Amino acid sequence: MSALSESLIQILDRIFVFIKRFSKKNSDIKHVVFVNWNGKYGDAIASAPIIKLLTSRSGIKVSVITNESLRTLYNSVIQVDSFHGIDNNFSWLNLVAVAFNVKKCDALIPLFGKLGIKDVLFALLLNPKVVFSTDSSLKISSKAFIDNSKHNDIYELYQLITDMVTGEDNAMVSASLYVENDSVTKSYDYLINPYGSREDKSLSIDKIKSLIMHLAVSHCDCSFGLMYSPDSIQSAMRLIDDLDLPNVELVKGIASFESVIPIIRSAGLLISVDTSLVHVSKVLNKDVVAIYPETKYFNIWQPSASRSFEVVQSKGLVDFGETKDMNQFENVDVDYALNRIKNSERLANKKVVFLYWHSSKEDMPIGHALNIKNLESRLSGSDWVVIVTTLDKHSPDYIENYISLPPYFHRLIEKTGDPSIQHGNHSDLIRLRLLEKYGGVYLDTSTIFLKYDFDEVSLYKRLKESPCASLAGYTNVTFTRKDERGINYFDDAKDGIELGVLYAKKMSNVLQELNREIDKYWEWKTIDKDYRNYPPFRKFDLGKVSFLNEYHVHYSIYHLILTKQPELQREIIVQSMHRKGKETAIAHGPYSLSDIFCRGKSSYEPASPEKMLHCFVEGDVITWDGLVTSLEARAKICKEIEFIVIPGYLRKELEREFSAMSDFFDRDCLYKYLYSFCASDTEFQRPCFVGSDTVYS
Repeated sequence: MSALSESLIQILDRIFVFIKRFSKKNSDIKHVVFVNWNGKYGDAIASAPIIKLLTSRSGIKVSVITNESLRTLYNSVIQVDSFHGIDNNFSWLNLVAVAFNVKKCDALIPLFGKLGIKDVLFALLLNPKVVFSTDSSLKISSKAFIDNSKHNDIYELYQLITDMVTGEDNAMVSASLYVENDSVTKSYDYLINPYGSREDKSLSIDKIKSLIMHLAVSHCDCSFGLMYSPDSIQSAMRLIDDLDLPNVELVKGIASFESVIPIIRSAGLLISVDTSLVHVSKVLNKDVVAIYPETKYFNIWQPSASRSFEVVQSKGLVDFGETKDMNQFENVDVDYALNRIKNSERLANKKVVFLYWHSSKEDMPIGHALNIKNLESRLSGSDWVVIVTTLDKHSPDYIENYISLPPYFHRLIEKTGDPSIQHGNHSDLIRLRLLEKYGGVYLDTSTIFLKYDFDEVSLYKRLKESPCASLAGYTNVTFTRKDERGINYFDDAKDGIELGVLYAKKMSNVLQELNREIDKYWEWKTIDKDYRNYPPFRKFDLGKVSFLNEYHVHYSIYHLILTKQPELQREIIVQSMHRKGKETAIAHGPYSLSDIFCRGKSSYEPASPEKMLHCFVEGDVITWDGLVTSLEARAKICKEIEFIVIPGYLRKELEREFSAMSDFFDRDCLYKYLYSFCASDTEFQRPCFVGSDTVYS
């Protein structure tokens, strides 16, 4: 954009603001105008749900200004109240004429992004009460809208506009997209559309062939329909002939954009590189896997991942306007996306406990495997699902079958130069994303669960019953920030949450903010940058209060989001990790064993692995307050604990002493009292393996 154009936009913006000062204030919105100068089908389809909701409310009229080519779509399919056509290369006089025909306008919704001269001039001509645009550089835009629209995709932005226009919370639902003669000759399990609006937005011929072959073979009992546009029909026909697969054929009946709507409606799932067809599936609430390029910018037209929508990214960062390469993904990435949709549907109404082990489950230490067996055994009378995710790609519980991993996930060692931080940070990235998407519970595999339902766990119950909280966890004094007087900086030490045991509701605002900031951090981080120099850390002066080491950098990022957005505290519920009476603990927490038996007379002294081992085997052990306990007495104390977490460094001697199955079951030890499946008063059969994805009801 030239300097002259920018200056003219600024002048028009000031004139608009000046006129608004003398306009009659009225919050009642009666007429909403959408402006789609570029005449894109995808933009039109994405607006269908908000138009449907607004037109369904008595007293609100919706008009659209766009190219003549979209007249049928807006009038017959989306069904707006008023359509105003304008040519692609319209003159200033055409603009004035359209404004004269539209007349009174209360709310103007221009194409999202930077506003141009025509957008600002048109707003000046219509003089609406409010302009909903994400262009924050101009005062013409609604400040309230801009302030609340960060990180939102187009559907979330439209939802925000709806709430602001109506003054109510109105959940947008899918639009019907009525099409005359809405019938198809054949429905398909999978539709594949490899063609975009440009060559660089399309898959190459070789990539199309390999993807279709891969899917058709791995889903040989499913039918596939190849879609096309008028420009790509010859290419599509040749592809079908070359592939010669019995379950893949050319879709018939595609004569216009409107004609694809009933085809998508009757199909099972769409795989597409074309954004307009992605939006058709999204609006019809159909399952869709979209292939998008990895971008340097936030793309509002890329819908957020959801139960029925998943993205496969073509690797290689591109900036706005740059040539795309849509072929940089593995065919198996599409399989993972399909599995994520299936798992999202399968787990939609389930209560889930997630765990994670970085390699094959067969390589898991015996103690961790028995902890999972204990968890499964105790939950066998409940309706919980136990899922042990893994980085083992041969496992059905491979992590990308549940969540998509960020591009930097496998480059952490390269970014830090320290192999020791990999597994810990990997597990953080996984647990936080799992809970954001699915909600439920996350446990480290070292956790010994001691109840029979999470509804018996006090902190989980508090989260479940809270109307505003979305995340719950246990605070540890090590991670708790203090002020200059030694008092907890945040209420209830909410910044000290341990990540080993977490409870969350789906789409927790806290987790969304935390995951976004974690992404920003790892995108910034390189081997030559010290983590303490991350600009937001320096801006909020966290260096003196938050840093432990890069292994714990996600705790520092958690401190950061609470410092930046202290209002998030109301969505967090915490409970102390410690024994009753220590810090803020009013009941025994997950660290109670180490507090009671391993930390000396003060309960604050350094603990040792040897003391933890003594706690688990036969013999007397003195508690922090001088009580001599037998093994049976220690087992009785454990009945007051909901579950046990033993820090990694304190497990060393235990894992050395208990390294084989016989060590757990052929000697008198605390494990026999803790593990429900080997209670002394029942006949016990040793477990041979750890189950996966077990559902109990």
